[in-house]
Amino acid sequence: MSQEFDGAALPEPQDSPKKLIELVYFKYGQQAWTTQTSVVHDTALKIATLNDADLATIQHEIRWKWLSARHTKPPTKQTVWNYLTDDDEDARLGRLLYISWTGDPNVLHELVKYACDPVPRAGLTYRVKYRALQIVQQIADTFQLETETLIPDSMAVPLSELKQSCRLLVMFEELQHPHSLASFVKSDKESLVRGLWREHYHDPAVVILISELMVSYAIANDSLWHRVLQQMVSLAMFPTLFHLLRPLIRQFPSVDLKPFFEQTIRWPLQHMDKDIVPANVECILEEIVFLIQQCPFIQSLNVVDIVQLLHTMSTQFEMFSQYAVQSAFGIPQVAARTALLCHLCDTNHAYVVPIFEYLANLSPLDVVDADFFASYIVSHPQAQQTLVQSVYGQRYCEWIARRPDTSAMDHALAFLYVFFKGFILTGACLNDDVVVAGWNTAGSTTRTT
Repeated sequence: MSQEFDGAALPEPQDSPKKLIELVYFKYGQQAWTTQTSVVHDTALKIATLNDADLATIQHEIRWKWLSARHTKPPTKQTVWNYLTDDDEDARLGRLLYISWTGDPNVLHELVKYACDPVPRAGLTYRVKYRALQIVQQIADTFQLETETLIPDSMAVPLSELKQSCRLLVMFEELQHPHSLASFVKSDKESLVRGLWREHYHDPAVVILISELMVSYAIANDSLWHRVLQQMVSLAMFPTLFHLLRPLIRQFPSVDLKPFFEQTIRWPLQHMDKDIVPANVECILEEIVFLIQQCPFIQSLNVVDIVQLLHTMSTQFEMFSQYAVQSAFGIPQVAARTALLCHLCDTNHAYVVPIFEYLANLSPLDVVDADFFASYIVSHPQAQQTLVQSVYGQRYCEWIARRPDTSAMDHALAFLYVFFKGFILTGACLNDDVVVAGWNTAGSTTRTT
């Protein structure tokens, strides 16, 4: 089994089958869920059978132990770059998903009972309830199971709403503002929000809870939103504001975002974390581009400064250049957009590559931007050389060959003639199938050239 996953040594023998089975599930359960393999269940069954133990009982006990495990917040300070990232909790949920995926429908009923049982029980917190419902929801979604029959009649709400309620009640619980699940489900959420704001507007944790409630229950009160957002700015809660912008744009178009929108977008770029996970970087940069493109007052947004900031950071992190280009394309005024793109290319000819990549992915290709790009290439041969030698070289020449103005193609052909002539003379192209950057030398484009 260890060879199937990581090749590591097997767990040491334990003084009880339950401990060994727990170790096996702990070490391999998350990976086994990801690959949807039964090998860990099979191994656990063999251990239980050899020791004359009941596997279902052991699984039940392990499941409760992991469900009720104390939650420890991540040690690092929450920033835009790691906002709501909790690797330990994600790993725990992965293991819980696997040990709950046994083929026994009673397991799902057991988990829903944890969540809906009104009787107090030691260790049965709202975090336990929320974890249980996350597991039920994901197993049901993965295997397309009906969930209506799992919810007791006393609740009479969909599983997704029940899960959302428990997620929010975790926050109430951590703030020591207890609510019962049944009363919370039936409560007037706007009145609840007003009460929280009136009593605790100075507490950042409560302000976050208020914003979560307003988004979750679509409370479109512009006056209240204005006060909440102003307080977030006053308390410098920019990581929270950054992740609120998308739902605010989508759900609450009448809320005025102008006073803090640009400052919030610039915040992560001005407060870079050390040792950021690359996937997190890409995710945040994509979000910045999306927010610029969806900005309801894009005409007055200072996109140029944001692009310049991304460009400056590209000297340290190369991937920032492509997001600088994507952000620049968000400028609606043609003259301003082309001027900024030309400035980027003048600063570094390598920008022609992400610009062409962006243009080539448009369908159909925007005529205005295509004209600008072709004109720039004609007047800057060095930029064209950079593009022709890139992975998009062949695609660029095929595109430029279809343009009515042939001057750019003439430049490309002249360069390719010299480039491939020198390449062949060096003896590097003796094999007809050799690939040069984005060029296949066995292709028709090269032969024609």
